[in-house]
Amino acid sequence: MQRELVKLSGICHSRMEEIVPENSPVRLVAFDLGYLPGGNKNIITVPQTTRLALDAAKRILLAPRGFISLVVYIGHPGGREELEAVEGFASGLPADEWS
Repeated sequence: MQRELVKLSGICHSRMEEIVPENSPVRLVAFDLGYLPGGNKNIITVPQTTRLALDAAKRILLAPRGFISLVVYIGHPGGREELEAVEGFASGLPADEWS
C-alpha cells in the first residue's frame, strides 16, 4: 500500500486550503520563511500572506496532534516584521492546546 505523504505546490502559502482536500488528515504544515537559499532574493515571504497561511494551517491540521513547524529568516527586507507576525499568531494560541 502506497500513500502520498508530501505534496509540493508552486502557489502562495496563504492559499494552501485551495489544494488540501477537505477532511484530509494533515499532521504537519512546515514553513521556511524568508527566501530560498541560493534562489532569487527578490522572491520573499511577507507578513500579510504568512499570517493568512498560519491561520489556514491551524484550520486544516488534524487536531489535537497536528504540528506547525516554522523557520523564520529575518535577514531580508521585512523579515523582522514577519517574525513579529509569527509571534503575534503564536501568542494568540491557547496554551492548553498548543505547545
